[in-house]
Amino acid sequence: MKKNILLLLLLFSTQILSAQRFFSVVFNELPKDLQVFQRNDKNEAEVKISGIIELTGWSYMSAWVTRNNQKYNYRRSNFQYGSNGIGTFSFSSTIKAELADYNFDVYACRGTDSVLIVSRKNVAAGEVFLINGQSNGAAYAVDYLPYNFTNKYCRTFGLPEFGKPFTEADTLWSQSDYTVGVWGLELQRLLLEKYQMPTCVINGSVHGTQIDSHQRDNGNPTGLGSIYGRLLYRAKKARVDNNFRALFFWQGESDIIDSDPWQYPGKFERLYSSWQTDFPNLQKYYIFQIGILNVKNYGSGVLRDYQRQVQDIHKPKFESIATVGNTGFDGGHYTNEGYITFANEIFRRIERDYFGVKTATNVSSPNIRRAFYTSEAKNEIALVFENDQEMIWKNDTTLLNRDGSLIKQFMKDYFLLDNTLGNVTSGRASKNTIILTLKNPSSAKKISYLLPYYPYFDTENRKFYGGPFLQNKLGVMALSFQDVSILDKEPDPAQKLASTPIAAKVNFYDSITLSWQLVTGATQFILERKDSTNAYKVIKTLDGTTTSFTDINLKPNTLYTYRIQAINNVVTSDYAIAEAKTNALLDKPVFEIEIISKTSLKLKWNSVRNVTSYTLERKTPTDKDFVSFKTLSASTVTLIDSNLNSNTLYVYRIKALGDKTESPFTQVEATTPALLKTPELTFTIIYFDALKISWKTIAGATSLKLERKSGTEDYKQIALLDGKLTEFQDKDLKPNTTYNYRLKAFGDKTESLETSIN
Repeated sequence: MKKNILLLLLLFSTQILSAQRFFSVVFNELPKDLQVFQRNDKNEAEVKISGIIELTGWSYMSAWVTRNNQKYNYRRSNFQYGSNGIGTFSFSSTIKAELADYNFDVYACRGTDSVLIVSRKNVAAGEVFLINGQSNGAAYAVDYLPYNFTNKYCRTFGLPEFGKPFTEADTLWSQSDYTVGVWGLELQRLLLEKYQMPTCVINGSVHGTQIDSHQRDNGNPTGLGSIYGRLLYRAKKARVDNNFRALFFWQGESDIIDSDPWQYPGKFERLYSSWQTDFPNLQKYYIFQIGILNVKNYGSGVLRDYQRQVQDIHKPKFESIATVGNTGFDGGHYTNEGYITFANEIFRRIERDYFGVKTATNVSSPNIRRAFYTSEAKNEIALVFENDQEMIWKNDTTLLNRDGSLIKQFMKDYFLLDNTLGNVTSGRASKNTIILTLKNPSSAKKISYLLPYYPYFDTENRKFYGGPFLQNKLGVMALSFQDVSILDKEPDPAQKLASTPIAAKVNFYDSITLSWQLVTGATQFILERKDSTNAYKVIKTLDGTTTSFTDINLKPNTLYTYRIQAINNVVTSDYAIAEAKTNALLDKPVFEIEIISKTSLKLKWNSVRNVTSYTLERKTPTDKDFVSFKTLSASTVTLIDSNLNSNTLYVYRIKALGDKTESPFTQVEATTPALLKTPELTFTIIYFDALKISWKTIAGATSLKLERKSGTEDYKQIALLDGKLTEFQDKDLKPNTTYNYRLKAFGDKTESLETSIN
């Protein structure tokens, strides 16, 4: 038996060295050291092992599984050989979600012989989470010291060295450290200590990024050139993309600072559609509603209100988390204490949703359900939150100004009626309702809680808004809201519902935004869609406080008809109907490339009808993916790209952009010419007034430029020679004089380096 094993090992080594197919095992599925598998409802995870063997005569593949170095179970799979002599195998082992190390030793076996093929150590089952967004999602290296905690059951995957870009080689499981983020790491600690639960957190957040930077590159979804691609690449390499617990997304600040917040809903819906494609089994999305920034942009409130409504738009997969009012806020980021507070709030949601804590109330961020005048006098407004919320009214907060003085701010001052402050005199809480007393009777139709940006007053000298805030009895902050409709009276569920006018606005060739008005008494809206080839189909069920929806992934140049119906538990409304036709795609540009020289290329394309601009991207051999290169006006149809490297492949793609549409990309490529060989000069003295300069034949040369100088004078051209020549006699020179010569070869769109001799 020992002789057979030695022979097999020798064959295996020979196969590695010579790449001959003597003996090899290829695994399709196999755990990695330190890997965490997402647990199921039975608190277990199935670890699969499968693959092929490329040597006949073997009987089966087996695995010994140990738990904390004690034998746990044994699994085996007989080889199923095909006519090509390759055998297949597949088996699995179930492990428990617990603080235990499971090791796998996998053997190839025949008769009494067995060879250890591979070992995997410290495999676990538990909870797997993904985090994405910008700096508050990253929650490390912002303005404060790193939060350090480590435990061998708190793990991550693909952790690059800090400060260096992520690469395809960053595919190792490891213990989590501060680069997982303060609140991600603290969540792991809480689950470890209370539930003895192994965890994996993969954080793909990038500081200072707009939502455009988080979109999927449909041409290369896992490309490391995009934020989306890097996270998806890590998830796939970790084999969790089809089975992990939740995705946390904290982003939006940069869209207020550097972009158009009104465009955010459509862009987010496009991102969500990508998530659905790549994470089809994802159970839950937790979306953070960003805080109030010191940026004068009314659209800030629009963006935040969408982040509030998204949990109703995509119910029940989404939950919105308020960030206003948390401790440690500096106007943009949070202290470690603040991030730890978030981790505790997230932890309460996780244990409610996945650890059977069914009695948990006041865990979610309170979200307004409806607002209405309490009487015909219209001097009081009721703000109703979810039934399981118990609201409290915090009258005021004392804060420190930047000049060192103290300032008292009052909750009543941070409600806007029809975008106007100063109409509320007091407030009180009653169970799940906040009741506002007004200074005068009001006819306002909209109400907002918290300012769209801060400071909103010209006399304010604090850097950021510090409170007070609406919250529930556990101190969980309410989601801010903007322009929620105020109903004339409390809705009567038994009353016949009115229909609501619906409007359809085309955003792009593949998206349409629908908007409508609130309906008194409605608890939900049913939105349906049809095109010329299909009957009406329900595309979304929306909460009764929702007034808009963006429909994405539509076909270009297509007429869509929508209808909406308001409902409650008793009655429905009549349908309201709207139509919109998506824009046609622009024609694909005809794209050409011309080599000008070894360092420049000329790009040419035709003028596309109805174009407003062109976007040009480029990829070099060192780029993982295309990089944005130029945005060009509609009148531009040529571009010379210069200062390039010689003998290098450059790939370009261009698309035309129009009014709410675009064309597909067109791609071209070219390799710049290589440099000609540098001439090697020698000289021969012919006489006191004559020299001969010689060189070897230069392949590809069509002409040669020879220059000369003596003393302090500049080089001057003395001859332009045929490229086939290999010498030149220079006569009528001055005796006893030093001359310097230099020669350069020229070819078809290329040249050599200059060389000189004296």
